[in-house]
Amino acid sequence: MQITDCTLCLLPGSYEQESLVELNMLFTSLPITIEYPEKMESTFKDNEVLRKNNRVMSCLPPKSDFLIPDFSKNIKKHNEILFPSNDLGLAGAIACGEVLAGGRVRTSFGGLNNMAATEEVLVAAYVMERGQQIEQLKILPKIAVLLQKLTGMGISLHKPIIGENIFMVESGIHVDGILKNPKLYEPFPPEIVGQNRKIVLGSHSGHVSIKEKLREFNIACDEKTVDALLQYVKAEGKRLKRHLTDAEFLSIVGRKYGKQS
Repeated sequence: MQITDCTLCLLPGSYEQESLVELNMLFTSLPITIEYPEKMESTFKDNEVLRKNNRVMSCLPPKSDFLIPDFSKNIKKHNEILFPSNDLGLAGAIACGEVLAGGRVRTSFGGLNNMAATEEVLVAAYVMERGQQIEQLKILPKIAVLLQKLTGMGISLHKPIIGENIFMVESGIHVDGILKNPKLYEPFPPEIVGQNRKIVLGSHSGHVSIKEKLREFNIACDEKTVDALLQYVKAEGKRLKRHLTDAEFLSIVGRKYGKQS
């Protein structure tokens, strides 16, 4: 296991036992090593969720001074786990470089404690392996939900990999390109990480966006109606200063504009 996750060692003192057990089960289904503090061992044993890739840790070691490793040197010098800090916003890149070079890294889910984010390093490894399927990555959103519940932290809607809006598309030219060839904009399919692409409508939308959204709801409209809808959507997007919800778009369409096909 090249990636060692220490998220369980960073949880607050009080937590819901059932959620903790479920979180460990999800973590250990990933192709990584999971570190946990000694105080959790009895809980995991009682619930029979200790796995081969679980490893007890008496205390989290301090992160060393921020250094960028020289990956061109003999990898044998990296006998210990690289534990990069994200002080310069490079922890993820450094961790990925170490994994690619055959070394070992310590990470945390969501980048807790200013560390490299486990999910980002995992997916980067997937991309670097040129798309070798990792079925377990589909559970990443479930882990994110549980972690928020246990820590009370919020995850940005635009957080790489696990953010709810990272596969949301509004721009007309973007929608056109991604429908023709998703690889133009996406290094990996959203389904790989348990997400779905979602086309939203707003001030930057184009004709293709309107047509695709109508198709999504099985609504037939002629070109003149599509033009009218586009102008209305762009005006509403500018007025609201955000994209429109599906409910708002359907209310615009109404019986006046289309019919169920």
